[in-house]
Amino acid sequence: MRALRTLMKDDSAGFRSREQARGVAIALTRKGYASFVLPTGSGKSLVFQLAAFAERPLGLVTVVFLPYTSLREDHTERAQAMGISALAWVSGETRVASLVFVVAESA
Repeated sequence: MRALRTLMKDDSAGFRSREQARGVAIALTRKGYASFVLPTGSGKSLVFQLAAFAERPLGLVTVVFLPYTSLREDHTERAQAMGISALAWVSGETRVASLVFVVAESA
């Protein structure tokens, strides 16, 4: 909960739902691949944002696959605005970041 409140810069921040909290917990275990399906506006983005933020001291990378280039750009900008090292991956990319957004057509 401390990482969430630090990331959000809000001492009263909490999870929107049990599903969101569970998604974050699963992402933080790093025991394989995960897929989260929740309704629009339910806070799916926080799952990967918080994982990348909490694990940056460990040098781990969170990779997020998105369906559209516009989403990749939007998520990259939002993560960077939150202070998360993020990049929009394209073929040939060599930079490193805590959070990497990939669009299938670019892979």
